[in-house]
Amino acid sequence: MHCAECLVQNCQVQCKQPGGADCPMKDQALFDAILAEYQKPDIHTFYEASVESMRQSFARLTRLMETINFCRLMKYHTIGIAYCSGMLREGRIVNALFKKEGFETVSAGCKVGGFSSEELIGPCPMRESLPERRDLRSPDGRLHPPEKVKPRAICDPIGQAMVLNEANTEFNVVVGLCVGHDSLFLQYANAPCTVLVAKDRMLNHNPVADLYTAEARGLL
Repeated sequence: MHCAECLVQNCQVQCKQPGGADCPMKDQALFDAILAEYQKPDIHTFYEASVESMRQSFARLTRLMETINFCRLMKYHTIGIAYCSGMLREGRIVNALFKKEGFETVSAGCKVGGFSSEELIGPCPMRESLPERRDLRSPDGRLHPPEKVKPRAICDPIGQAMVLNEANTEFNVVVGLCVGHDSLFLQYANAPCTVLVAKDRMLNHNPVADLYTAEARGLL
């Protein structure tokens, strides 16, 4: 099933004719089951709100404001914010903006629990070869030598999800979690989630730039 390699793209114009031998639309039973899922009351309400939010936001609102608009259409009250500790400033801004828009918020940073790497993954041979983080800052905002800084806690995405689950959040916003950590958070979170920021340290958190320049850089 290779939609990305299909040269026909029948489905783009509401055509149910399969576009090729490996087109998934050949399986009518599968798409009958898919249609039935959209008829479930909770799913129908959620999807209808997402379509309406897209209509209202298209080429008008940023991703952040579209997310706020969607939450308003769904009449949510409690929003969870799961952020990377390396994006604490951004997490605080997202939290403040949702509160300003009238929502209650519950936030969980990725170091919640304060676990060491030994507690979660055991002895790590890689750890000794990794360079010291250059962004370790004390409360006074100054950069201190590594030996004067307490060992950093390890990321705890399951903890983030369970903290927000305990607070009964209705919708969660992910801000810059690491690859894999975001997957675990999404797996364990009870509420629906959206990713506001996809972390990319090399591209100022704009991973799509890698795609736009792939041909020029000889990646394809």
